Amino acid sequence: MNNNNIMTHSGRLATIFLTILTCECMIGSSGRWLEVGPLSIRMVIFIVAFAVSLPLLAKHLRSGIQNKIVLTIVVFVVCLGIWAVIGYLNHNPIKYIATDVNSMLFLAIIPAYIAVFDSKEKIEILMKGMNIAALVLAGITIALHFILHLISFDSAVSFNKFINSMDLGGLFAFDDGMYRIYFRSSVCFIFPLLYNLNRVIHIRTGNIRKEQIIAYSEMILAFVAIILTFTRSIWFGSALACILFFLCNVKSWKKTLSAAGIVLLGFGLFVLISWGWYGQEGILSNVKERIFLNSEFNSYESLENIDVEQQRMMELESEQKRSEMIIRVHQQIKQHPVFGSGLGLTLDESKYHGKIEYTFLDITAKMGFLGLVCFLAVLSIPFYYAVRHKKEEGFHTIVAIMMGVVVCFYGASIFNPYITSPIGWSMYGVLVASVCVLKLKKKNEKEIEEFLDVQELDLFKE
Repeated sequence: MNNNNIMTHSGRLATIFLTILTCECMIGSSGRWLEVGPLSIRMVIFIVAFAVSLPLLAKHLRSGIQNKIVLTIVVFVVCLGIWAVIGYLNHNPIKYIATDVNSMLFLAIIPAYIAVFDSKEKIEILMKGMNIAALVLAGITIALHFILHLISFDSAVSFNKFINSMDLGGLFAFDDGMYRIYFRSSVCFIFPLLYNLNRVIHIRTGNIRKEQIIAYSEMILAFVAIILTFTRSIWFGSALACILFFLCNVKSWKKTLSAAGIVLLGFGLFVLISWGWYGQEGILSNVKERIFLNSEFNSYESLENIDVEQQRMMELESEQKRSEMIIRVHQQIKQHPVFGSGLGLTLDESKYHGKIEYTFLDITAKMGFLGLVCFLAVLSIPFYYAVRHKKEEGFHTIVAIMMGVVVCFYGASIFNPYITSPIGWSMYGVLVASVCVLKLKKKNEKEIEEFLDVQELDLFKE
């Protein structure tokens, strides 16, 4: 088998497995829904995807070394090693150091995204798969909203324990009997919302009416699922994503606002259906409670045999503990502001293996402001090149979608550790690949223009 055949087969396999890996991240939450011993299904897919990408990575080694985004990631990975040593010297728990390193392990496969998804056509195929994956989870979320009203509380508790055992997420109950349905991958619901909004804005050919109906239906499905998460961090990130996407497509503002109006009408219809199903209005009132912090919910394990007054006391204690933790982290940062206290610093033993939910505070406490700057450089460099290489008429549509999606993760990560999970890094990988395709397109256009200029000059001389 010659080198061309090897590259062809390697490219196909890498495309398939990277697509599967990305879609699994979007629907599989922590990736431990299927595991054998220490190996999870996501780890197996990751290893295979990385292995079959190696020939392409070797082929593009020179261009990869010259890629500023890749170089920034490499520098950050080296810095992680340094801060791991700092953590070890500070006697931080080795298991927590390993956890912090593992949360960044997905960065190793980002160059594979660049090498494999090297054309607009390949990224569009990937995005179709991503759209389906996120919509499947959105459909499950909406179906559960209705099913949970039909089953007993004990059955709901059992189902909650089941999805908790697979690290998929959890169910939480409001006082009115409605449920918050949270999956760790729920933050990906923003993708089908923006993806289909982009379809609505840029539909030009084919059966336009049919395409619009499908796109609007999928947008409504995604928006309803976002609301049913009843998760403020996801709402906040989604709002940022929509604002950025609107700015990237400001010339199509009429179509965008029209689409938003249709989605809101669809959501209103869903609220009415839910109202009839539950016999009371619950969605809007619970949204209001979540926004204005009028009430909190508790996991099923803490709801049994607890009256409303006890729940309120637990809510107050939870808020108080959260405030105390933030104060404690700020004090830790003041003690070591520049270099931090190293990876593995125990900030909260009860959650995330010593981590805290606030991603950027967690990183600042462990890596100092110097480490935070390195981390922010990794997060921001794709956006720098997206702006630098944008077309005169606006951002490339694929890039605009992924910029919005990744900004959603950044915003949500202020309160929850989304971006430092494989789910977040996979979205970052797609954004980086999209930006690199845009850079390559601009480079090719420039070379063609230079070639034509030379030809014209030669003709003039003749």
